[in-house]
Amino acid sequence: MEDKIYRATDFGFEIIKFNNKPKEDEGEKLFTPIQSVNLHSWKGKVIDGGTAYFGTIVECENALVVMLSNGQSVTIQGPITRWRVYPRSLNYENHLHVIKDDRIEIYSFNQDYFLNQDEKVLGIEHKQPRQWGRGVRPLF
Repeated sequence: MEDKIYRATDFGFEIIKFNNKPKEDEGEKLFTPIQSVNLHSWKGKVIDGGTAYFGTIVECENALVVMLSNGQSVTIQGPITRWRVYPRSLNYENHLHVIKDDRIEIYSFNQDYFLNQDEKVLGIEHKQPRQWGRGVRPLF
């Protein structure tokens, strides 16, 4: 199984590919650096982050930075009180809800639907839900 790990730095983050079962005889490694992202210093230090299907969200002291899965970025200036994504929702999987002191802002990102999910660097890989055949029921 392969997955990505996001490691925060003072003014950005690193993306590291994690391979749970590397084939060392073929040169595969447990951890492989993919990309390093530096953010503008006015945004402040990184204090939190998360991932969604549409990309990676980085909360800084003065802004919320959304690194979209297609390589573009969106900066939402702060102060930000709270933010949340809903990756397990069927209707809101592409939403980012941002709460500020005086309002809530809801962002909808739709660029990810047409990307090759196996090749994208930022965000969670979207997989089709498992379909159960006729007469077959899940065990849980």
